[in-house]
Amino acid sequence: YISSSPDEIALVKGAKKYGFTYLGLENNYMKVQNQKNEIEVYKLLHVLDFDPNRRRMSVIVRNSAGKILLFCKGADSSIFERVPQEEIEQTKVHVERNALD
Repeated sequence: YISSSPDEIALVKGAKKYGFTYLGLENNYMKVQNQKNEIEVYKLLHVLDFDPNRRRMSVIVRNSAGKILLFCKGADSSIFERVPQEEIEQTKVHVERNALD
């Protein structure tokens, strides 16, 4: 995977560590090989580019079942304020564990 953004490269490498391989984007369709070696296809609906106010980047996709999903990456401070209160501690554990790997 080649990108001008070190954050995007880190995200793709992190996903690979957990068994998800980004296979690329073609004609607005993203392909990901999952942990079961199945190919998942997502239609890219919209990209919300990173900006200093939002401090995050998001993509909106539709999976093969028609479900619309939002994937987001960004500064901890911009993400944690959106995590439900009952999930904050578990999310912090995941973030810290991944930061050490």
